[in-house]
Amino acid sequence: MNVFALFNTPKRAIRRFRKAHGAIETWSAEDHARFQNLLIWAHQTGPVTRLRLRAQALVLIAYALPLYTLAELTQAVRGQYWDRLESYIDRLDDQVQAAEERCVHAGDEPWVVRVGHVTDRMTDAVCRVASHLERV
Repeated sequence: MNVFALFNTPKRAIRRFRKAHGAIETWSAEDHARFQNLLIWAHQTGPVTRLRLRAQALVLIAYALPLYTLAELTQAVRGQYWDRLESYIDRLDDQVQAAEERCVHAGDEPWVVRVGHVTDRMTDAVCRVASHLERV
């Protein structure tokens, strides 16, 4: 089996392995071990995939935070509550959570925790400013 083919198409390599070795019942213990290693290797998340997932999560967070800030400050200054904006922010929050879950699934849980702490600090600052504006 060509090593470069494994790097380019790992899932195709699995199909080729199964086709070359026939039915699973006829495999030896060595074939099973080799197939298991191939499965683990093929389904590992690479650095490019983790970078893409991180970028998706950051884009969603960067899009949602200004909207959240606008909604909080508008409600604090005018006492006006925008239902449509709040429901839109809720949908964005669901997308952010899904992106974070994909990052955790890819093995980036420490990164998700760090970004979560930064996001919490930012939202806490917005809440402090909003509560100050409500009192004024």
